[in-house]
Order: sequence, then C-alpha cells, then structure tokens
Amino acid sequence: MNKLYEYLETLETIDSFGLTKIPNLNEIKYALEKNGLEIESFLKQFEMFSNVKKINILEMPTYYSDIKTGEPLSFKKDYLGEDCKFSEVVSFNHTSQSKDFNFNDEIDLYMIYLSPKKYDIKNLDCGVWVFPSMYSPTNFKPLKKIEIIWSPEKVQDVSGLNDLQANEVLKETILNKLSEILNSDKPLEPNIPYTRDIIIRCSPRSVKTLVDLVIKYD
Repeated sequence: MNKLYEYLETLETIDSFGLTKIPNLNEIKYALEKNGLEIESFLKQFEMFSNVKKINILEMPTYYSDIKTGEPLSFKKDYLGEDCKFSEVVSFNHTSQSKDFNFNDEIDLYMIYLSPKKYDIKNLDCGVWVFPSMYSPTNFKPLKKIEIIWSPEKVQDVSGLNDLQANEVLKETILNKLSEILNSDKPLEPNIPYTRDIIIRCSPRSVKTLVDLVIKYD
C-alpha cells in the first residue's frame, strides 16, 4: 500500500488557486503508457490488486449494468432492455486497518486517489510548526500560521541560570528554531504530521465484502 500511496502522491498537481488536482484513471493510464506501462499490470503489482484477474475502467460514476451480474453495459447499445439497471459506483477509504476488504477477480474501477491530508495538531511536541493555509472568514483571503511550542521546564532545569539568563536562553532557542524554519528550502510548507487514506471508487460488484466504510457518492 505504501508504494501505491507514494505513486498517487506524485501524480497530484496544484492549480492556480492552490487546490490539489486529482488525476482520473484515464490520466493515470496515459502517464503510465508514456513510460511503456499498462495500467492493469501496473496496479496488479500492489497488494490491494494482487489477486485481481481483470480490471475494467469505468468512464463515468453512473452507468447501466446487467441486472443479474452487475456487469457494466455499454451506453452505445441501441437497446438495453429490461435486463439492465441504473447503477453507480461506491466510494470508500482503504487504510491499513481495512482488513475485511477484498476485491473480486474482476473489478470495475472508476477512480483511485488520496484523501485530503488529516493533520495531527493535537499531539504537537516542542518546536516551530507551520500550519496548513487557512482562510479569513471575512474576506476569504489565505492566511498562514506559525506556532511555537516550548517547555519552560527545560530551561529551568539548566543549573546555574538566574531568571534573566534563563529568559535569554529561551529567547535565543526560539529565535534559532524560527530561523531554521524560515531559512529552509520550503519555509512556508506545513511541517505538521499528517495521514492520508487511499480512496477507491468502483462498482459494487468489484468488492467481495462492502464493509461499514462504504459510502454512497453524491
């Protein structure tokens, strides 16, 4: 899963508004073909797809499918008849804890991408932390936030310092940490730990067990 995660992250781009653009499967397929790779063989190298025998790519999140098998049917057919139904893909998060999740032998994949970053701001230790962009509630202008966390006890534990000296040491320590951040290669990039899940959007028939994580995509 880690290798797939890393690859999906390399495909993301940032648009002129600072928003992350998520590639669709056809864009991923095109990027792979430029390097002489097929998307089906490429995905099968990852554990999640290792037991899949055939991968179909869905062009749209809604489609007609065979009423008995769930197999997607072509919109180009002149007559679909009563043996079909209107279907839509399901969307869910796949994490390392998704132990009940398994693909069937044949799957219909619409999209696979990474969830937004979930920053862990509740467990920050001492340091200088650059937060992700936020927006002003009054004019919606982007804002940046840098937070400095320190432990006064660590300074007080240094023997032989009076209060004035301790304050000077503390001030120097904070300024040094802030300088390290501002003079780094990416000074305003968020440095807060985060996690991301792999989001899969596929046909219901693709999955052996639709676990509780499955949600209907609107």
